[in-house]
Amino acid sequence: MLKFLGWMIKVSLALALVLFGAHFLKWDGITISDQIRTHLSHAETPDLVGTAKHWVKRSTASVTKKTRQISTSAPDSEQKDSERDEISATERQRLRNLIQDLNTSHR
Repeated sequence: MLKFLGWMIKVSLALALVLFGAHFLKWDGITISDQIRTHLSHAETPDLVGTAKHWVKRSTASVTKKTRQISTSAPDSEQKDSERDEISATERQRLRNLIQDLNTSHR
C-alpha cells in the first residue's frame, strides 16, 4: 500500500512539473501551453472519421432493413399464436375459481 501511495505521489509531482513547465517555458517567444492551444483550435478531423461515419450508416441501414422485414412477418405469427392459445370463457371461469379455492385453502 505504501508503494502504491509513493508511486501516486511521484506521478502527481511529474504531472505538476509538466503542467507548470508548459506554462512557463517559451518556445519561439510563445509559451508551450499557448502553442498547444492554437494548434488544437486549428485541428482538422482526419479522413478516418468520415470513413467510420460512412461504415456506421451502411451497417445501421442494413440492420433497420432487416428489422423491418422481421416486423412485417412477426404480427402474422403472433395472431396465429393468439388464436391457438385462446381460452373459452367457461374454462377461464373454472381457472379463476380454482385459483381462488387454492388461495383460500392455503391461508
